[in-house]
Amino acid sequence: ALNPKGLDDWHSSLLFQLYQNLLRLFDQEEQGEMERGKVIAALLKSAKNLEDSQRELVHEHLNLMSEEYLYGLSIDDAVQHAEFLRSCPSNYGIRFRIKDRFVQCWVTGKDRPRFFADLMGGLFSQNVGVLQVKGFTRKDRTVFDIVTIELPLGAEPEYERMESDLSASILGAMEEKTPREVLIDKLLSL
Repeated sequence: ALNPKGLDDWHSSLLFQLYQNLLRLFDQEEQGEMERGKVIAALLKSAKNLEDSQRELVHEHLNLMSEEYLYGLSIDDAVQHAEFLRSCPSNYGIRFRIKDRFVQCWVTGKDRPRFFADLMGGLFSQNVGVLQVKGFTRKDRTVFDIVTIELPLGAEPEYERMESDLSASILGAMEEKTPREVLIDKLLSL
């Protein structure tokens, strides 16, 4: 928005600096994408026994995930995550996985305001100890959270009931129901 007659050396140098800065920025983005591509290729290469359909699913999943997700990830985890996300209904999905004395709770759904707060509310309403949370939002706006909770000593026999209660509580919170409404829904379904 400069008058061509008003383009002096100072304005010219400002425009040239802007051009150089944009060029550097685009180069950095391109290098980042190349690095990302190398990480994804290395992960896929480490998978020896993947069928073509699984490889394609995992490749698509990894391309949609954030940088933080890619590092420190095993290909086995990536395969399980991709298959879980594919198997979930459109609203929300929950899966539990026992690891030693801990339970990993995988939760997915479409990103929306209060998603994380509702997830944590659902967990805390069941008085579970949350040890770690890893939250990711894919490029397609799908949230994928991994919550590690402590499995109380002696809770193994009651694990199925605990899993059922946690699922109902989390899904209820996602649907913005109070813990009381969740309990009533659970009793009515029996």
